[in-house]
Amino acid sequence: MEVREPDEDHVKSIMDSMLKQPTGDHLPFVGLVDPAQAGRKEDVSLTKLRAGDYDIFVLGGGHSREGRERLACVNADNEEYQHNVCYVYIGLTIDEARQVAYRHNLAPGYRRDLSFIEKLRCWRQVFESRGCVKLQEVKLACQKEAGIPNAARKLNAQDPLLQCAFKPQEIWELMCKIMSMWQKGEVKGQKLKPAARRFLEADQDLEPSESEGAKKSQRGKRLNMAAAKEQAMTLLYPRVQLQGNKVPMVAEDRPAQHWIAMGSMAPENGVPILLEVIAKQISLKEMEKKFQLVKKIAYVCKAFANKERRLQAKNAIHAFRAKALVEPFVKWTEVTHDNDSAEVKIINGDMRLLSKLQTEKLPISLAIFDFPYGFAHEGHASYNEPFPESDVVLVLHNLKDVSSAPLWTVAGFCSVDMLPFIRSAFREVCNAGQELLTWCKPNVTNPGGPRLVSATEFCVLGYYSESGQREMAHHNFDPTDMRHNFQLFNVVTQKYQHPGGGVLCSYQKPYTLYSWLVNKFSPAGACVLDGFSDFGTGAITCVKANRNCLVVEINTKCAKGIAMRLLTDIGGTLARETPKRKEKVA
Repeated sequence: MEVREPDEDHVKSIMDSMLKQPTGDHLPFVGLVDPAQAGRKEDVSLTKLRAGDYDIFVLGGGHSREGRERLACVNADNEEYQHNVCYVYIGLTIDEARQVAYRHNLAPGYRRDLSFIEKLRCWRQVFESRGCVKLQEVKLACQKEAGIPNAARKLNAQDPLLQCAFKPQEIWELMCKIMSMWQKGEVKGQKLKPAARRFLEADQDLEPSESEGAKKSQRGKRLNMAAAKEQAMTLLYPRVQLQGNKVPMVAEDRPAQHWIAMGSMAPENGVPILLEVIAKQISLKEMEKKFQLVKKIAYVCKAFANKERRLQAKNAIHAFRAKALVEPFVKWTEVTHDNDSAEVKIINGDMRLLSKLQTEKLPISLAIFDFPYGFAHEGHASYNEPFPESDVVLVLHNLKDVSSAPLWTVAGFCSVDMLPFIRSAFREVCNAGQELLTWCKPNVTNPGGPRLVSATEFCVLGYYSESGQREMAHHNFDPTDMRHNFQLFNVVTQKYQHPGGGVLCSYQKPYTLYSWLVNKFSPAGACVLDGFSDFGTGAITCVKANRNCLVVEINTKCAKGIAMRLLTDIGGTLARETPKRKEKVA
């Protein structure tokens, strides 16, 4: 949990509220009993609690506590300022305690929002705990952690700010140094504000007088005002130390636009500019202008560097269009690479309608589904909603209708929050049982060790047979093969670039993972269904494993990209994703 220094103006506004209504629970405290002393409500003695025998961690309400303590010092004879309402909770986790404190703070309407620097540090903490992966669910968790209401609706609007906290580690460390300098008022060209604005109303100098007696009276009044001011500051603003009888200046909230301008700049371009800010050679405004200039230069350089690549893409598209009069892969099309070959068919349609799109039954022995969190493609009304259980059941029934094989296996990748109803849907259709496979990603790490949250992903294996029993073909483990429910495969770091521009699919699964699934759970010469394909790695794997493959993808751009990958990128995929063997030194 983050500890924030009280904002003097915010404390003053709460003190004004308390002067009008000293009692009541409009500004309560929220406490958590030390988990080491009690973990359940039944374990707490009310007598010991009232006697103060428990250690209570106060959550939030720091400004309220500060204001009440100051009023208690000023009004020592008023007992109403000596007590306050406190809600005590027991057995909460850190996340639950944070949310409870936030709700109580929000209720009276006196909660101070996080500053931009506080939001950045909060988001970075969540980002690192989730494996430094820029997924939609990670961004949503950042929003909720910062206490932003209606987080899902504001996700797109907040995305540029979130990206400021998702920088590479090298950039982030320099940003932290600049943030510390900003809070100390040490950044070049930085504007400061008074530590307590409300107190400045009593800091007005009297009008000068021309007579000598008036001047002496004026000096006396100023001395009396200075003493009164110092006494009032001691009582009302104990944290603010006067500097030469003047209210000190502190840093304002850090502007966000300067950092948004950095965008996704490479460290080698951004680091020198940040070092200039740290050396106090340029201001944040000058830093923003340099960011914009570097991005323009990089754009021009990229245009020249990609000239040859665009020519290759143009030739590939020309070859793609000239392949045949009928669009490739609408019908079964043979794809070869080296000594391997397979027939592939691509259906640009909805998996829930597969039995209508593919009327001819196929001997499908393995189906791989990368279940989307939302409805398959961006722009759809339900894109940000989980794929419902009823649709998962419908997809599995379509697979059952299309497959002519007496038994088959289905592998379904899904997010953590989808796992319960994915398993429930599998139990309804997969009559021969199911298993849970955990895909571990060794290359998702940080300097402090592996991130277990985002370094894993779940895959449900469901089995179906006409007899309703688990057949020997479902037990695809050799006598020497260890039975374990986790497999290690590195995530894809160099994703396939679509010739039309950009990455074809941001969550592309690795070739090695699909190769393991295809070779493990389908016999040679069988047919594999790659549903919700997105990136087409399943089809490429089937070509190399000599299995025919039926690809189903609703997104037209992805469907065309898969066809392009099959024609031009099989060798490129193997080169990018197959681990290179180290040559032995003689």
